[in-house]
Amino acid sequence: MIPQLGVLVGLVASLVLAIYAFQKRQLTESGTVAAMFVGMTVYAFGGWQFFLLLVSFFFSSSVLTRFKAKSKESVYEEFAKGGERDFWQVAANGVLPAAFSVFHFLYPSPQSFYAFVAVLAGATADTWATELGIISRVKPYLVTTGRRVPPGTSGAVSLFGLAVSFLGGAFVGLTAWLLVKAGSAVSANAVLLQAFPVIGWGVPVLWFGVAGLVGSMADSFLGATLQKMYYCPKCGKETERQLHKCGTKTSFLKGYRLVDNDVVNFLSCLVAAATVFLIPF
Repeated sequence: MIPQLGVLVGLVASLVLAIYAFQKRQLTESGTVAAMFVGMTVYAFGGWQFFLLLVSFFFSSSVLTRFKAKSKESVYEEFAKGGERDFWQVAANGVLPAAFSVFHFLYPSPQSFYAFVAVLAGATADTWATELGIISRVKPYLVTTGRRVPPGTSGAVSLFGLAVSFLGGAFVGLTAWLLVKAGSAVSANAVLLQAFPVIGWGVPVLWFGVAGLVGSMADSFLGATLQKMYYCPKCGKETERQLHKCGTKTSFLKGYRLVDNDVVNFLSCLVAAATVFLIPF
């Protein structure tokens, strides 16, 4: 049975955080609703440790989104969506964490917790790499051809971006380890205690750093091969928008019409989750 108190606490906590994010222009109205639903579900089914791990992803990513925001505006103009997350952007990164929270509630095991952590590692890694990569002065490479492309191009990678991806996943791994250890001091959640039995923080940091890196690489590959892109004949630029910033209607260039950046983000998080089958602890 779903704990009613968990639903209530999750709803209130998610409502407060979502409204705060909306006021800070980090979420649109639809994104606020989606964030409330995801947060409530994660808290109700996963508990406070799952919820705080989700919050750590959201707020760390939001801080980096606001970092040097002015210098990112020209790049955001090529994206289909800007820095404010809408319903589908929140859903792309939030559906899987919510689903794994429910799965863990129904079938509690260290593996279901690992999957939850790995999904957030992938989402964090990709978001960190994107938000810091687009302000880099060094042009990245297209993952499929090795051609130099402008920062922010779908499918672009760089050594800097890969390093940031690893750090994003490692951050989630360390946070998960700390939350489990903190939880052991106040409650006896046997399942979560089995997740990191006697190991130190180094192993989860390394492993979920790798999981984040794998998810971020998957995002780049899928972005370069499957994501729909358009071409502006006036500016001679690729863009995610059907109407370019110059006001010119763009033409379909490549990819699949049903695959946008949100779909790519969802699939890359799924790839990150799949790494749990290789976890050695």
